[in-house]
Amino acid sequence: MDTTPHTDATPAPPQPLPAASDAPRAGQGWTVIDRIGVPQVRQGAQPGKPDIRVLGRGDGVTVVALTFRAGDVMDDHRAASPILVIAESGVIDFGVNGQTLTLTPGQAINVAARVPHRLEATGDAVATLLVLTGGPATQTTPEPVSFVGRLPWVLPERA
Repeated sequence: MDTTPHTDATPAPPQPLPAASDAPRAGQGWTVIDRIGVPQVRQGAQPGKPDIRVLGRGDGVTVVALTFRAGDVMDDHRAASPILVIAESGVIDFGVNGQTLTLTPGQAINVAARVPHRLEATGDAVATLLVLTGGPATQTTPEPVSFVGRLPWVLPERA
């Protein structure tokens, strides 16, 4: 450990984040969220739909893992808050405002609240979804999410 005194002009060297098994995982003003970009497929996942898992929540953001198998589709829907979808692996066709954009690893798309969009994987793919809630964190532990039913950040499409 570096014991050299630091001033405002010489910032302390960066410290690694705690490992998944180390405590603490959260503190005043910060939360560590693990398993970003790691496939999250569970037994019994619904065929044709991506596996969706909330990895954690921080102030103003919910972090969600999206794991697609080839051909999985998230049909047209709207998010109640702005979102940022980050492609981690594979290829995802992202439909928004009448256009289809191809997201490849290292690319992201920011979509405003209530803008209809859809996602389709042409092969196995993983993406990280940041739901930009703007509010304080309410839970920091990972939780499974069933695609069946209403997700708290998804608005139903009107016919």
